[in-house]
Amino acid sequence: MTHIETQIVQHLVEKWAPEVILLGGSRANAEETPSSDWDLYLIGNYPAKECAPEQFAGQHLDVEVRPRSDVAGDIFQLYYGPVRLLRVLLDSSDQLGSRIVEQTRIAYERGPTPKAPDAVEIDRVEMSRIAAKIISHSADPESCFTNLGIFHRMAIQLWFENRGRWSLPPHKGLPIIRSEDPEFASNLKQLTKDSPIASKFDSCATIQQKLWGT
Repeated sequence: MTHIETQIVQHLVEKWAPEVILLGGSRANAEETPSSDWDLYLIGNYPAKECAPEQFAGQHLDVEVRPRSDVAGDIFQLYYGPVRLLRVLLDSSDQLGSRIVEQTRIAYERGPTPKAPDAVEIDRVEMSRIAAKIISHSADPESCFTNLGIFHRMAIQLWFENRGRWSLPPHKGLPIIRSEDPEFASNLKQLTKDSPIASKFDSCATIQQKLWGT
């Protein structure tokens, strides 16, 4: 480990007493920049999942603590699925961290299980509900902006899921969508542009049509 990693581990051990510390994100992938934050996942004897971002030694730590029971099958998942790459900074005596890294890698490579029809319908209805809120709140720019952001994020997630692939966070998912589906990417971009609200409504409708065929 680097000197700063050692310092961070010591700090987290003193504060949280974890059994395992995992590093994810750009720093686990060796893709970080000097301003990158630290995506840190602590597993141990905790009553519940908790997110606790903080600053330490001039670094931004995005800390998430999880009980062992929250890592079913030794597979670590975020809201969009298993993490592609994790690195162990601190392991338990039974090597739980190493098992999580390996089992999560296998799950990611295996790919997601197709959603059941009722789950797909829930996604469709939820996206339609958010689109309706964009329209109904069009006179309130802040509310409209918030709902456009939710719709935009959901559209990225569902673009991947509808293709039987794990979703990705926007900064990784958008370049793939731009490359493989420029028309869909163009509609997503329309949601973020300084353009008339009517054009955003049209883009929302087009995105839903492309996702659901309705």
